[in-house]
Amino acid sequence: MIKCINLNKTFNDGENKNHILKNISFEIMDGETLAISGSSGCGKSTLLHIISGLENTSSGEIFIDNVNISYLNEIELCNLRLEKIGFIYQFHHLIKELNVSENISLPLLLKKTDRGEIERKVNEIIEKVGLSERKNFQIDKLSGGERQRVAIARAIINNPKIIFADEPTGNLDSKNAKNIFSLLKDIANFNNTSLIIATHDNDLSKVLDKKIIIENGNIHYV
Repeated sequence: MIKCINLNKTFNDGENKNHILKNISFEIMDGETLAISGSSGCGKSTLLHIISGLENTSSGEIFIDNVNISYLNEIELCNLRLEKIGFIYQFHHLIKELNVSENISLPLLLKKTDRGEIERKVNEIIEKVGLSERKNFQIDKLSGGERQRVAIARAIINNPKIIFADEPTGNLDSKNAKNIFSLLKDIANFNNTSLIIATHDNDLSKVLDKKIIIENGNIHYV
């Protein structure tokens, strides 16, 4: 479960202070899906980064499985993300020097998983995302949709309890966007994983359990 209590985030822009998130509070239960919408620059990505521990909040508290992550040090936060969180970035952040299989296996290598187990899990995930014929391809040889599927596979290889996705379909055509979105929802349903997506696509967000909109730093349920 994720519980956010009175989250605030401010940025100093020269002499001005930009209050981008204002007293944000909500809960997400295990297996629930949530869409976070709003205009460009409203704070969608910032909110995802704060909840996942990638960025500090200015004030407020975040609980993941009853642990207040605001009090964790950087090593503890890294371990939490490795064990419980998968993050899908808008621009993939794949390592171009590594092939598809090697990119996907990175979280398992960080956990010092047995080589045989890594190979088994990578092959299983690659088949699930439909990239079996691309497993040895370099990243620059893939299409945008294929790269996004590699990023998804990397994010789910550890069977995380929570998946955060930052505009995962923002750079894809409508067909590929629907396929990626459907894949994420199927994975969440199968693994009882909480799925939180920042997206501007209203049609796709309608199929999730909950939707909030960020406006002027505040959230509204729709």
